[in-house]
Amino acid sequence: MALQRTFYRLQTSEVPISTTELTKSFGWDSMDSFMQHDVHEFNRVLMDELETRMKKTEVDGMVQKIFTGKLQHIRKCLNVDFQSVREEDFYDVQLTVRGMNNLTSAFEAYIKPEMLTGDNKYHTDEFGYQDAKMFCAFDSFPPVLHLHLERYTFDPYTGNTVKINDRFEFPTKINLDKYLVEGADRSVPQNFVLHSVLVHGGDSHGGHYFAYIKLGDKWFKFDDTRVVQVSEKEAVNDNYGQDEELSAPPAYDTETFARPPSF
Repeated sequence: MALQRTFYRLQTSEVPISTTELTKSFGWDSMDSFMQHDVHEFNRVLMDELETRMKKTEVDGMVQKIFTGKLQHIRKCLNVDFQSVREEDFYDVQLTVRGMNNLTSAFEAYIKPEMLTGDNKYHTDEFGYQDAKMFCAFDSFPPVLHLHLERYTFDPYTGNTVKINDRFEFPTKINLDKYLVEGADRSVPQNFVLHSVLVHGGDSHGGHYFAYIKLGDKWFKFDDTRVVQVSEKEAVNDNYGQDEELSAPPAYDTETFARPPSF
């Protein structure tokens, strides 16, 4: 109810609205609201809370239907006919930034097989230790897909968490058919269009989140109480990350793709 009222007020109010009611519904007091929360963690909390509150209502199961996909973790032996498959649900896909140039290379790295050989062979009950490959494949994608970039990493030399501002390009349209596991349902093409880009300006010690959201064919920047229309270049290209000739522009943290009825 608090979230519904928040969306209603956002759409109808002529002035910035308060989110106190929403944060209180999470069980947060004023001190919690002023603490910096990781956006990935916040999204998980929000989804869990929504699913819990929706149970036994007319919208029970809607969060899972809209935001949840299925992923398979596969271990396949190379010399004998044996494989192990573990399936799990996901709300978002966490992709590596360091060493990647763009979204495609990050997806390729995500599903790239890891070889289990030598001292790291895979143990099976039936065939003992075997050479195998371990990889992930998607059984299905949700209608609304959250992609979360791993722009923070632990530096073993300093013992601190550091932010990765490396340049990382992403398209406004993408097809994900080739990342589906063999035998997955391909009756609906996995075509997605970019819907929003969430940006973190700052470093690992602190900063500020703001969002670019596409409404119709126009992009808008949502920065606390300030909402302005912007160009697609500002919303997309300017958030790829750091070029060699630039100092430290904002680097996006999370993007959302939505699968439209037609591409």
